[in-house]
Amino acid sequence: MRWLVSLAINPYVVLVAAVIATGIGWRVARTIAYEDGRHVFDNLADRVATAITNRMTTYQQVLVGGAALFAASEHVDRGEWGAYVGAQRISERFPGIQALGFAQRVRPAERAAHVARVRREDGLAAYEIRPPGERSEYVVILYNEPYVGRNRNVVGFDMFAEPIRRAAMERARDGGQPAISGKVVLAGENPQDRPPGFIFYAPIFAKGQGVGTIEERRRALEGFIFGPFRMHDLMRGVLGPQELGVHFKAFDGENAEPDALLYDSVQHADPRPVPWQPLFYGERSIQVAGRTWLLQF
Repeated sequence: MRWLVSLAINPYVVLVAAVIATGIGWRVARTIAYEDGRHVFDNLADRVATAITNRMTTYQQVLVGGAALFAASEHVDRGEWGAYVGAQRISERFPGIQALGFAQRVRPAERAAHVARVRREDGLAAYEIRPPGERSEYVVILYNEPYVGRNRNVVGFDMFAEPIRRAAMERARDGGQPAISGKVVLAGENPQDRPPGFIFYAPIFAKGQGVGTIEERRRALEGFIFGPFRMHDLMRGVLGPQELGVHFKAFDGENAEPDALLYDSVQHADPRPVPWQPLFYGERSIQVAGRTWLLQF
């Protein structure tokens, strides 16, 4: 027993034991800190994904409300639509949405009469359907409020002539439900800027016509209520002014393809060394009006 007591009070043994105890404590503390950090990170990612989903649901209701106005009225003229959108105060209540508009379906046989009526009744002497050319049908921006700046310049634009916009409108028409487009550059944007965006569509059908099948909905389509969005403005509205605390990206679709990037929270050159691996990484997939967005954190 005497040698054991002697060993116990040996300073070197005490030092080794202290180092071992410290190492064990450090590893336990590090594991606890890591798990706490992982929990905070996952909660933040979940909150961001939920906030985006909830905000887009709110915007969907705004579009449905516009469609309801058309359903309840024999004819919604430019002044009535302007008053409706003005009452919504979209720039204050719904940051990210650039405008709220109505795009009318025009068949080829109706084109000349449509142009003449808009020029005469709305006082738009230079009104024309753009781009020029004969097509099987047109879906033309007729009202776009607030009617200022670039919102004025896109009146007459045939969104059905552009494949990404057309695909979204066809989904909304055939499904009878709001749908969003893939990544687009909004009409009227500065060519030097070209921020990524998308468009939300809600279909409008002729009153008194059956819409129970896809073929009936295709025949009864009158147009769309639409809302164009700049993605960075939308994210500022969703996330608020505070520092997010993570690097966050949003992609249109299920894969993180560079061309599909909608939003990147790092707007300047990344100062981190290469190669560099984050301590935490996560992905969330959300459904937005039938379309998938991939979120990377």
